[in-house]
Amino acid sequence: MSENLIEKPKISIGVPVFNGQNFIKARLDSILNQSFTDFEVIISDNNSTDLTLEICKEYAKKDKRIHLTKQEKNIGLFWNYKFVLDNSLGDYFVIANVDDLWEKDFLLKNFETLESNPKIVVSMGKITRYGSFDTFDEKKSDTFFTRIYKKNRKKLRSLNIFSISGNYESKASFCLRKYNFWIQFGLFRRQELQSSMMDSPFYGWDYAFVLNVLRHGDVFVHNLPLMKFYSKGASGQGVSEFLRQQKLSKQFILLPHAPLTKWCLKNIGIIFFLKNIDFFIKLNFLAIISMIIDMSKK
Repeated sequence: MSENLIEKPKISIGVPVFNGQNFIKARLDSILNQSFTDFEVIISDNNSTDLTLEICKEYAKKDKRIHLTKQEKNIGLFWNYKFVLDNSLGDYFVIANVDDLWEKDFLLKNFETLESNPKIVVSMGKITRYGSFDTFDEKKSDTFFTRIYKKNRKKLRSLNIFSISGNYESKASFCLRKYNFWIQFGLFRRQELQSSMMDSPFYGWDYAFVLNVLRHGDVFVHNLPLMKFYSKGASGQGVSEFLRQQKLSKQFILLPHAPLTKWCLKNIGIIFFLKNIDFFIKLNFLAIISMIIDMSKK
């Protein structure tokens, strides 16, 4: 059925989830308690083996804005993300990770920003952290490689997030160097986000689609906390475990960020790559160290 024949919500909220029974209630409550209410919730259960689906069914019975789908097999994070995006109808779209939470005005503040400024393609707020953040604390028993990895990963996982404007290359470079990829959890203009998505996944696809989105406009970040990030989530995993859970190809297991590096060369250009070559060297170096640490634990 054509979108024009359906009463569309202003915002679509995508909830791709797998085995999230410990978080899904708090997550859905965080969504349903928003001060802005003109939205739909698209839940895609990625063939969970716990009670996630049953919990979601109970919520769907109580609120007609919730649309629930169960995947017949685990299709991986990328395809589950793409499923909720492709099945959304709203003017705006936001992804809602099962273990992250929103402040009450998250949707309202970001909706008002996008409605009032057509130059902005994604709106976000400051991020606070909950859950233990000791994964990257250095220990006396750490090897040389482990100490280097922890020091840099802790820096990269800083929750600093910034507004971005200007020409495309300056925005892309700023995003890389400030590790401003937290904006992937902001509220997007849906059509611009859909046109920016990858056709297939690779390690770092989330970086790539953020860089693509910057072609469509600027980023605005409210100077107030609107989201709570769970420190023990997927981004705290090692590379090999992350590849396994996302069902990504392991052909680049020794150089995980090679596909992203290649993508930037092809889609942004060699001049941009050379200007930021130190970033790409560091990114790939840290991924290699992560793989060494992962293999040493087996």
